[in-house]
Amino acid sequence: MSKLEKLSFNDVLKWHALAAGPAGLVLVMLPHRLFAQLSGAPYSPAAHEVARCYGALTAAQAWFAWRTRRIADGRVRRMLAEAYALCYALTGLALGRAMAAAPVGALGALACLASWALALLYAYFRVVRRIKSFELPGSVADGHDL
Repeated sequence: MSKLEKLSFNDVLKWHALAAGPAGLVLVMLPHRLFAQLSGAPYSPAAHEVARCYGALTAAQAWFAWRTRRIADGRVRRMLAEAYALCYALTGLALGRAMAAAPVGALGALACLASWALALLYAYFRVVRRIKSFELPGSVADGHDL
């Protein structure tokens, strides 16, 4: 059995939450001077506020992921896997486009790769491992995949 097959959906949600929560909070509280240094461009208040808003959404996603681990309804868990796969695929596309337009540095490249990795991981759980990973003890199978 491969490491991917041993991984549970709850493990993915837990590690997603533990990584995204602190990262989102750091973006929300990132000081102006540090933001300017990390961006490699002259300080832009508008860009800084967009980064803060993205941080707030990232922290909220962490909360959703953390709380979803205890939900027994397979339909809700499927919906969240679909939403995360789509969210991170679109984020990966946006970051990839940004990388093609201008240099984004190592952090930008890492964010792009992380987005694609999460998109593929959530899609894997939704498409490949959809039965075992979404039906927890006590849940009611609805018989619908979509």
